[in-house]
Amino acid sequence: MIIKYVTNDAPTITSVTLQQSDKSTSTSSMTPQTSYNVEIVAGDADTIDDINQLDIWIFRDDNAGDDGAPGETWDADHEAIYRWTKSGSTWSMQNSSATTTWSITTGNCDTPGNMAATSGEWNLYFTVGKLAQEADGTSAEWDIKVTVTDSVSNTVSSTIYSKSMGAYSSLSLSSSTISFGSIALGGTAAIQTPAEHYVTLIAISNDTFALGSKSSSPWTNGGNNATLDTDGSPGAGYFSLTQDDAGDGSGHPSTPQYVTTSTATITGHGTDTRTSTAASASESTSNTNIYMDCILGASGLKVLTYSGTITFTITND
Repeated sequence: MIIKYVTNDAPTITSVTLQQSDKSTSTSSMTPQTSYNVEIVAGDADTIDDINQLDIWIFRDDNAGDDGAPGETWDADHEAIYRWTKSGSTWSMQNSSATTTWSITTGNCDTPGNMAATSGEWNLYFTVGKLAQEADGTSAEWDIKVTVTDSVSNTVSSTIYSKSMGAYSSLSLSSSTISFGSIALGGTAAIQTPAEHYVTLIAISNDTFALGSKSSSPWTNGGNNATLDTDGSPGAGYFSLTQDDAGDGSGHPSTPQYVTTSTATITGHGTDTRTSTAASASESTSNTNIYMDCILGASGLKVLTYSGTITFTITND
């Protein structure tokens, strides 16, 4: 009797490289909403047709010790998970039902052209999500782990370390228009439109951030002007604006801060916490309601509708 032993060799990983979107220039830094490529060179003595799956984790290591490991769960702040499967040669993002700004461009992903070879190159083309937490690459870093699995579940893993993640922030408003309605000379009015008597600042930031505001001056109607007064005592032909992140039932700011023509930090919002999201959850936003008053001088303004621009800003700390 002849007994024949048939073995299946484990796969190997030759290299894992983070590249710019050109797929040729290596990089050690990433920025949210920018596209990159992970080049993976892997092999198998049984030919790479024996490789069934590649799993790729792009994850943050808070300690930057070049020894980080992924948590195995999708987390838009800290961990994105991608996969290639041999069946159908399919690339996918493992975010389940979570809404995310991480993405994959499958049309730009590559698989080896000759699966009968013993080595080949896979390319994952992805875009970093908005909430990927900032890291300088030294005190905190982003790492990339790749695991290759063959037809009998042999695996091999490789991790590259010390990648930085740049700061990102964006700001939008719940309403593009604010109206104070009709105000008598010498009078004060809170926001009338939106009907809630406030406007919501909808921030997204992967790092601590500051919120600011300013107003144009003058506000105008044709050749008629209303000039911004910044100390709360508007004289003839002047008006003032105040703001706060809390208000009474009518929308008047609880602790008024006067708005100026130069960007100034909104009180209490000089170092707001970054936008965070729980593991497996859809991405969130950091929302702040702003209540405002418009105060008119007692004279010097014609009965007209005056228009100007209030600008809200977000700045990474």
